[in-house]
Amino acid sequence: FAWSYSALNAFETCPRQYHEMRVLKRWPDPPGEAQQFGTLCHGYLEDRIKKGKELPVFIRHLEPIVHKLETSKGELQAEYKLALTREFKPAEFFGRDVWVRAVGDIIKIYEDRALALDWKFGKRREGDDQLKLQSAVMFATYPHLQTISIRYAWVKDKSMSGRVYERSQVPEIWAEFLPRVKRME
Repeated sequence: FAWSYSALNAFETCPRQYHEMRVLKRWPDPPGEAQQFGTLCHGYLEDRIKKGKELPVFIRHLEPIVHKLETSKGELQAEYKLALTREFKPAEFFGRDVWVRAVGDIIKIYEDRALALDWKFGKRREGDDQLKLQSAVMFATYPHLQTISIRYAWVKDKSMSGRVYERSQVPEIWAEFLPRVKRME
């Protein structure tokens, strides 16, 4: 059993549909038009950060954000994939002992602080469960981190939202997720 925020969200939305699609794999879950657009744009942004390629015109307004990330202090990573075991120890993303997975778009680590950014190309949604889970997984993966500022970058309306999490909040975050995951399991 391994889970992620998207799996938990799908289960909580409709347990039967989750079981049919993700466990029994009876029906495919083809990406919609908005999801395909988001995947395309994520690729452009990853290529911009990792290879220095120019952004296409329709997302060039994100260039100042990317430039600021590149020129600020710290180590920049694009499209990071993190995973933990049931014991909250870092694991290979597709390893046999994986219990939870978290994927993010940008992480910038400087000393004991990190900034994490998740590009969002769809309509704005409220809630920060995905950010909470990512921060808890990041704290377990990077034991020296004390503070994580984690943000959604809402591309359509050119805004950001998010929170700052402190290491002291980790037990509270897991206490919120564990009963939900237990029901899913």
